[in-house]
Amino acid sequence: MPTISPSIALIGLGPRGVSTLERLVAHFNVVENPPQEFHLHLIDDAQHGGGRIWDTTQTKALCMNTFAHGMTLFSEPGATVEAPVVEGPTIYEWVRLHLGHEEEVTRAKRD
Repeated sequence: MPTISPSIALIGLGPRGVSTLERLVAHFNVVENPPQEFHLHLIDDAQHGGGRIWDTTQTKALCMNTFAHGMTLFSEPGATVEAPVVEGPTIYEWVRLHLGHEEEVTRAKRD
């Protein structure tokens, strides 16, 4: 009998869909018996990461209506989620890292 691999489809890859993807990856990194093979279907007819809500070509003054220090795709410490909180950089810190300013971002957010 053929083995059936588990599959999940994420429909919509705007900010919420990308956050859901991050939580799914965090979960599979700690689950006791992760599947050997897994099919992930990422479905969106709009841009991945921005979706229909956030147009990445809009003026930078309007991007998400918040400061870069307040945006992240990672779970924040103290979050009440089942999979472990994976600390990561804010958008501002990510930009600083890509500009070569590693010393401005804590090691936990770089690794």
